[in-house]
Amino acid sequence: MQKVKIDKYALEVQDVYAGGLIAISLVILQGFIGLASLDTAALISMIAFSAALPLLSGLLVIGIIERRYAYGSPRTLVAYLVRILFILGIGLSFVGIGAAIWHSSWIAGVVSLVSSFIAAIIYALYAADLEEEKDAQTL
Repeated sequence: MQKVKIDKYALEVQDVYAGGLIAISLVILQGFIGLASLDTAALISMIAFSAALPLLSGLLVIGIIERRYAYGSPRTLVAYLVRILFILGIGLSFVGIGAAIWHSSWIAGVVSLVSSFIAAIIYALYAADLEEEKDAQTL
């Protein structure tokens, strides 16, 4: 099993994503919990946040554990599962946010989900370009 140096910057970015989405989720959930009845959009939002919060909270704990060690094994099954749960937690949070906005206006909800999807693709492509440039400079 190959050990690689743990990327502290990646852990910081991961924590910012998880912490920010946890905060947004809790703020929105606070508004929905007090309602007597939920429409479909609000119910979807509550379910998505209820699933996302433990995933993202667990990710913060894993980040603390990973900081304790200088090297990790990124190619193990557990490491792949952690990445999948991270992506799932982010996705569920965005569904929850979009559904919460949809609760107020379906047009705003669609715009929010589409713009989030487009932004995620552009940011991922940009990060990949930066990574390629970094790899080219180290060769």
